Amino acid sequence: MVGKAEAHSPSGQVIRYTSEGLARWSHGGELAGFDLRIGCISSKNPDKDVALKMLAIANRARCARRGRGPKQIAVPDQALR
Repeated sequence: MVGKAEAHSPSGQVIRYTSEGLARWSHGGELAGFDLRIGCISSKNPDKDVALKMLAIANRARCARRGRGPKQIAVPDQALR
């Protein structure tokens, strides 16, 4: 887990985001960012490999999947009861 991310806007301003569940995953020479918080995992524009990794993380965190296809999200099992 990296916990923070930074980017520069076109005007040169630094944009920072912090989250305890923020992580990076390297696959096939590409970097993907994940944010696991409040029982949900998200990633910007996930491809198939990233989506599969998200599901693996959700399963390991004992989350249940809700929704279908690209709109599918994971929430803690107890939230569905």
